[in-house]
Amino acid sequence: GTTADGEVVTASDPSHVLVDPLGILAPGTVPPVACSTHLLMANPTRDSLTAVDVATHAAVTLPAGEEPIDLVAADDCSTVVTLNQGGDSVSVIDVAAGTATGLAVRPGRNRLDLSPDGAWVVVWADATRTGLGCVGAGTCALGEVSVIDVDNLVVESFATGLAPRDLLFTPDSARALIIAGTLGDIELVAGAVVFTRRLVSIDAEVVMGPSGDTLWMPSHALNETLAVDTTTFVGSNLASEVASDMELAADGSELVVVYPDTARLAVYDPAAPLAAPTVTTPVPVVSATTQLRLAESRDAGVLFEGDGSGEELVVWQRDPESLVTRSLGRSIRAVELTPDGSV
Repeated sequence: GTTADGEVVTASDPSHVLVDPLGILAPGTVPPVACSTHLLMANPTRDSLTAVDVATHAAVTLPAGEEPIDLVAADDCSTVVTLNQGGDSVSVIDVAAGTATGLAVRPGRNRLDLSPDGAWVVVWADATRTGLGCVGAGTCALGEVSVIDVDNLVVESFATGLAPRDLLFTPDSARALIIAGTLGDIELVAGAVVFTRRLVSIDAEVVMGPSGDTLWMPSHALNETLAVDTTTFVGSNLASEVASDMELAADGSELVVVYPDTARLAVYDPAAPLAAPTVTTPVPVVSATTQLRLAESRDAGVLFEGDGSGEELVVWQRDPESLVTRSLGRSIRAVELTPDGSV
């Protein structure tokens, strides 16, 4: 890594921390990315990438484009791509060879997302992030995306007409879904990338099922929660009320939904997306019933007020089941749990 004065440090140096759990990195700092063989850090002021070998702790500097502001890497380090704001380009970097290939993308973009198989990168404008160089007009419209075929070094760009809030890949990397006021569907086929706008209205959070066949989403406009088939893009009623939060278990085995209007948690089987809940649990009627954090083990969860105004938590233990309300006496902005839910 590098310090503010340009000193290079390695992962073995105990005087420096290379993670940012509280989101307090200095403005302009690009969070590091880890893959199986290297820890990777983009250097926006030096147009380069630092790669630290996790076995030897040796650090090397690799070329990137002008002012890299985002970075993605496949788990095995076979695909490494930087988004370069200064040149409206991406760099596809071969860490082993120490080389980079530059490709032009749509101007003003500030985010990269990598497909699960590492074969595709989508470059888009995320208005919730810093570094957005697009003002939303003319040739720099927010809805423009560039799709990179990493293996063939080919770029295809689309004016989607959408202002994206999120982007989701299906687990098989066959499609990328743009989450905006409506749904944008990008079919990822080498030499034949196709964009289609789907007539699905989206006004809240979206959760994709583990197989990619279903999207769950609340609809404030319809006052219901929907399960949308990603083959037909037809939405079906899951509940006649609006969910305030949805958590898919880390192993994909269950979907837990918070329904504040009826003060309940509902647990669904993702393999049967339209079936009734397998479990319905009443929750205490307090302010802390809108957002859920579920432990990786699924043994516990925490409910809290999502807008930062609440001071109460509802701790949900599942075996044996219990819900206990606790007041912390201070506003709660975020909650994270250990994997086993013990803390």
